[in-house]
Amino acid sequence: MNHEFSVAEVMTTQGGTMCQYTEMTDAARKRVRAMHNWRRSQLALGNVQNGRNNYNCSQAANMYKMKYDCDLEKSALDYAKQCTLTPSVAYNQGENVHVGPLENDKTKAIATVGEKCTHWSTVIRSSEKKGYPGKTVNSTFFQAVKAWWGQIFRNGVNQRMIFLQNLRDKPNAPIAWSQMAWALSTRIGCAVVNCQSNTFTVCRYRQEGNILNQQIYQVGAPCSACTTSCLGEGLCATP
Repeated sequence: MNHEFSVAEVMTTQGGTMCQYTEMTDAARKRVRAMHNWRRSQLALGNVQNGRNNYNCSQAANMYKMKYDCDLEKSALDYAKQCTLTPSVAYNQGENVHVGPLENDKTKAIATVGEKCTHWSTVIRSSEKKGYPGKTVNSTFFQAVKAWWGQIFRNGVNQRMIFLQNLRDKPNAPIAWSQMAWALSTRIGCAVVNCQSNTFTVCRYRQEGNILNQQIYQVGAPCSACTTSCLGEGLCATP
């Protein structure tokens, strides 16, 4: 794929003040963080369906609220600008990637696939036949987060919430979801880049999730295993 890129249009109008990088607005940063935290809250409260079964994921005892991280944003942006599906090397960082068509590219019908990278991140290519409903970073983030989190509705995990090898290696493994749901991933930074006819959305996480034989989160009553205070909605305060 050609490495020519342009940062999504809305991102170049006003730089934010949360981070020194001008490619992202504060509104976009807050939005993608909120998208993650709302889903983590619903998971902690036991409101997320586990696969195609008639039961939900276990409640989470130690689900921490995420904070936005400017260094992770820079790392995500540097990788997104490469406009390539070549697996990245993000040491000590988790990663999710979503690739979808631009709004004005209505010719592509891209199959949804997951690619397991060297550090067990996921690349998802959109199955949308049309582009996003508007050239905004918020709608692009929404499509990416929806695709990543939606994995759990189609392909469930064990009720103990342990990241086992058979979970990692099974077809269509929900490893983008598990990175979003990883309780100890308390920092997030994201970027969106337009690459010719595709939009690349990249989020980086710290601590890195999807560690073999570790718990995605501790099962138990919401906030019962917080090392900090409980903020309500099932989330622990960020350490």
